[in-house]
Amino acid sequence: MVSLAALALLGFNSACDTTLDERNQIRANVLAELEKNGYVHANPHAVAAYANGPDSRPSKDLGFAMNLSGSSASFVEDFYQMYSQKDVILHIGCSPPQGAWYFGCTEYLDSFALSASAKVFPGTSKVAPTGMFLGPFASMGDTMNQLDMRATGANFWDSTYVMITTADETAAVDIANALRLVAPQLRSVEYNTQIVPSLLSPKISIGSGAGHSVFTTGCRLAPAALDRWDANIRDAVAKYLAHQEPVLYLDGTKRLTEPRPYSTPPLKRRGRGTLGEQSLKSAFEELQCLVKQKAFDMGFVQATEQYETALELMSISGGGHHFYINGTRCILDGGACAQDTQDALYTTGSVPLGANNMQVVIGINHRLSGMATYGYVTIGGNFSVDDRQSEGSAEPWAPDFNHADVFTVLTLRPTAKECTEMPSDLEKWCYSVSADPVGFDERAYLDPVTKTGPAASDLLRTKVLRFSHHGHAHGNERPNCGPVALLV
Repeated sequence: MVSLAALALLGFNSACDTTLDERNQIRANVLAELEKNGYVHANPHAVAAYANGPDSRPSKDLGFAMNLSGSSASFVEDFYQMYSQKDVILHIGCSPPQGAWYFGCTEYLDSFALSASAKVFPGTSKVAPTGMFLGPFASMGDTMNQLDMRATGANFWDSTYVMITTADETAAVDIANALRLVAPQLRSVEYNTQIVPSLLSPKISIGSGAGHSVFTTGCRLAPAALDRWDANIRDAVAKYLAHQEPVLYLDGTKRLTEPRPYSTPPLKRRGRGTLGEQSLKSAFEELQCLVKQKAFDMGFVQATEQYETALELMSISGGGHHFYINGTRCILDGGACAQDTQDALYTTGSVPLGANNMQVVIGINHRLSGMATYGYVTIGGNFSVDDRQSEGSAEPWAPDFNHADVFTVLTLRPTAKECTEMPSDLEKWCYSVSADPVGFDERAYLDPVTKTGPAASDLLRTKVLRFSHHGHAHGNERPNCGPVALLV
């Protein structure tokens, strides 16, 4: 039996209800049991690790790193191939500290078939170079998240969870039986099974080397930056993010029993069947008018309504047509889904700015409306503004608007100097953007009722207004706004 003791990494302490020594012992005991059934420990160096380095998103990625090139790697090399349909990965880990906004784990199909002879199966240290993966980089089903993942703690955070990743129902049962036998401290918790739906497409080929599929198992945690966490727990969060938890990868090739591939699970249904944020539509329109009034008073005008752009649903090209980003459709119909998640609603847009001009981005805080758990918008591809940062941003633009607390209003200017010239109460939410046109990528994560991504019909789309700095030019009139709309 391969010893796992060497993988015990020091310096990690949190409110987790198991210690690293306890989890290592559980893994060693599970391995001893499963070796009796023909499973082989394929990669003694596999870990679950958070990626290092900057990211324009407010989230951080956790990956099953089968080929991590070092503890200081700038990214987690978390792609892998499987030896056989009977393989199984066991991850026993600690959930994030209380105070996290979001945590979700997804299985991805990065490539139907590796295009070269280099192998990326779990036991090798050889990593395929960039460009050898052909897509679809697509989610293979629903994301498991903090609302439906089982853990030892009642509310998921600061506790221990078990994740079993496999395409084979027999392998999952074998792991579960071994855990019940050797891990009495985990008997009270249900195990989470991350199904690899190998029957989803005939083009999925499990095996190692050229011609076989490449996978990723990854999780996302928000927030990523330490300064976005409560100051009282930042030290614990820093240790949690730096920790690398051993992962048990078991090669089932020599197991005598035949595999039982999982049927492809249906995706969770989006939408509540209610009005959702549509009940705020008239208030949203009123706020837009109030913003135009204040902009006019500042010397900015809109030429026409063509200077208004609503963000659109992100679409993917595949199979000769376009469709909303969806991993299953990318796998079945073609297209690259850029490692999407079913937990998010994706909207996007591109809007010209121009020298001396101004964009005002008006949206709704989907968390405060109760339709999402967290969200953000990435602007110009360089930085993101999350829903905690944008909270309160509508009030300076419309101080007498009764419902300003639910909405967000961000200002974009071509230079930082122009932001400093804005009224002082607007400067806090003014951002300089060098890109022109300005790209917008917005994400709304996890409807707390449906426990999956919000439905497009339930949310109001963010709108970008474009203004020119022409003063009160002849022919321009101050917009006339009606009474503030009441919420339904």
